Amino acid sequence: MRWDYDQTLSQFETDEGAILKKILKLNDEICGFEKSISSQTDLIKLQQKNTVNIDEAISNINNGLNDLGIDNFRIVKFSDSLYKIVRENQSEDTFQTLSEGEKMIISFLYFRELCNGKGSATEVDKKKIVVIDDPIFKPFTYFCI
Repeated sequence: MRWDYDQTLSQFETDEGAILKKILKLNDEICGFEKSISSQTDLIKLQQKNTVNIDEAISNINNGLNDLGIDNFRIVKFSDSLYKIVRENQSEDTFQTLSEGEKMIISFLYFRELCNGKGSATEVDKKKIVVIDDPIFKPFTYFCI
């Protein structure tokens, strides 16, 4: 039987070796693509860090406060990713002196900024629909952002 199937077995071994070489080559290419994807993802994250800017959010919140006629406190940058509330004549514990309405207005303006932007640099942009069911606003007000 060996004489009858020797040619078939030799061809199988030759084909198997060629296929294994192709598999190794494809695995190397896959590793290269994965490294390229990883480096591009890191580059995207780095570039997105430049677009996430709390200075613009602070400005928008302060403008929203001014538009509502509130000028006795404002938001200022505290660190690279944080900000705080300050009053003109007070240095600490400003949040404790705010009324519930003022806290709600700040919360809403902050929420509006979160809806317009991203919470972190790695977040992906996506369209949002915001539904607000509150008696202050028209019931079921829709904001498409």
